[in-house]
Amino acid sequence: MQSYLDELKPDVNITSFKQKEYIIQKLRDRFMSYGYQQIQTPAFEPYDLYTTVTGTIHPDDMIKVMDPSGRVLVLRPDITIPITQKVASYVNHQSEELRYFYVLDVYRTTFNQQHDYEKTQAGIEFFGNETADSDAEVIALANQTLLDLKFKKFTIEIGHAAFFKEILEMVSISKEEKQLLKQFIQAKNIPGLEEFLHHLEIEESVKELIQEIPFLYGEPLKVIEKAKMLSLTKSMVEKLNRIKAIYETLSSYGYEEHVILDLGLINHMEYYSDVIFQGYIENIGKPILSGGRYDQLANQFHSSIPAIGFAFDVDLLVNQSPKQTDTLLNCTIQYNQSNKEKGIQTAQFLRKHNYSVTLSNEQQKVKSKYIIMLNKNSYTLSYQKDSYEVKSSNELLKIIQKLEGGN
Repeated sequence: MQSYLDELKPDVNITSFKQKEYIIQKLRDRFMSYGYQQIQTPAFEPYDLYTTVTGTIHPDDMIKVMDPSGRVLVLRPDITIPITQKVASYVNHQSEELRYFYVLDVYRTTFNQQHDYEKTQAGIEFFGNETADSDAEVIALANQTLLDLKFKKFTIEIGHAAFFKEILEMVSISKEEKQLLKQFIQAKNIPGLEEFLHHLEIEESVKELIQEIPFLYGEPLKVIEKAKMLSLTKSMVEKLNRIKAIYETLSSYGYEEHVILDLGLINHMEYYSDVIFQGYIENIGKPILSGGRYDQLANQFHSSIPAIGFAFDVDLLVNQSPKQTDTLLNCTIQYNQSNKEKGIQTAQFLRKHNYSVTLSNEQQKVKSKYIIMLNKNSYTLSYQKDSYEVKSSNELLKIIQKLEGGN
């Protein structure tokens, strides 16, 4: 998370903080409109929680501390895992739907941008529903949230974690070679991929399938049709049919224009088991949100609960979202010792009507949208180059409301 008080540009920091609070409130409102309830996890978690779960954060990426008893703790590197553990502790099988959202900081050494190891994430976790409709609803929520934040050009890229995992199972290669293969596909490095496959002794049909993966990208129905022409297993075809069902439901929401299918999409969180997705906005090369289905994660906590979720990178949203104007007005009342009581009463009156008001001595220079001077039996309101004289605080309020367009 960005520091807001350690620079010598307080106006910039305050503006950025206000923008962040505005975005977080927008996210909260939208998440709650889909029936999600806010929860929180501890900032410090047992180190073992993450090292005993497969497919999670690499230990080198965690920030570790030791408590007075000698137990190793980590600053929260992930949010999905502790939430799943908590749910699994009181639900041992799929019995009901649970919808949670969070706005929390995560800590990893891999962030390390100007020694900043902290990022704010806002996301949702939907437990207890394993249908394609629930996948579509979650992706629709991500779409609608980006529209709430006034992003006009964005895409949600959908893939399937198990589709690529099944392809890897078809080839007998080392762990290091699998990692290299992932890198070629993720970067869509066609020459590198072809050179890599040339030296592998695998069936030609499998080689052809792998070579085609970087090209299985675009409008979902066309990509699915193209993919089905390749040598696929029955389970691969079923996965494509699942994606088709998700896309058709997203069309009912009216969000199909933002959706792209990428069968080469790879998420480094290995606990994802089925559909995965990432959100991109114009001119930004990294995802602004990512998520997917993780139906087997609860199994590692001795439970069986299907689940899907996603998280926004809030700090990236703050940097890239259209800047919002302040929701509170900036009024300054200038007073002297003889009319200080009147100034305080006027400030309290305007604050009760949800306006931002500061009190300032007449001798001080002020920078404010509205400046209110106190006269013996009236008020003078200055706004831009105009001045308005009114007799009462009620009249003062009406003038400000009129200048704000009746709000």
